[in-house]
Amino acid sequence: MSGFAIDEHSTDTVSDDIDVIEQDGEDETEEVDVPRGEASGPKRSSARNARTGSRARQPITRAGAARAIAKYVQLTEAREDLVAILAVSLGAPEDDLASLAATVVAGKGTPAISLVTDLADAAGRSPHEATVHAMQLSREDARQAWALLVAAGVVTGPIPAKDGAAAVALAQAVEQIGDDERAAFDQVSELAGR
Repeated sequence: MSGFAIDEHSTDTVSDDIDVIEQDGEDETEEVDVPRGEASGPKRSSARNARTGSRARQPITRAGAARAIAKYVQLTEAREDLVAILAVSLGAPEDDLASLAATVVAGKGTPAISLVTDLADAAGRSPHEATVHAMQLSREDARQAWALLVAAGVVTGPIPAKDGAAAVALAQAVEQIGDDERAAFDQVSELAGR
């Protein structure tokens, strides 16, 4: 599993008796117990760093590393089309499974899938309702929903440039979602679980 790079400086922020994973120069991992008060470097709170304005780094715990590795393995064994849909729904690169696994474990969720299934439900009730619902989406949400439909093979090409045309096209596209696409979205939602 050479795709995972675990920060060798993760012990800098350890403040309690936590097991952390450290990577040595030979791409092997080892567990290191760091007693309280013996972590290298200054202790930082989870608040923003006053000097740099950035958030303090959190240590990688054994449980967190295990979840990320398990998710990576699950993604390597998943169907390619589901991984592609998941990557699009999270805005993560599809060809970097380590990064995709980290994004999933970080718990971003799959809001694009919710957008598309909500639109499809509205289209099932009334095509006009789906259009109204699509018009209420932000431009970014509409683009994400369209990208997800492209990844699922429901539509091809770019979303129309004008907001009104984009909403109509999106509403018409979700009417084309069949049982296979709904099943794929359900499987992707499960794959996105932490």
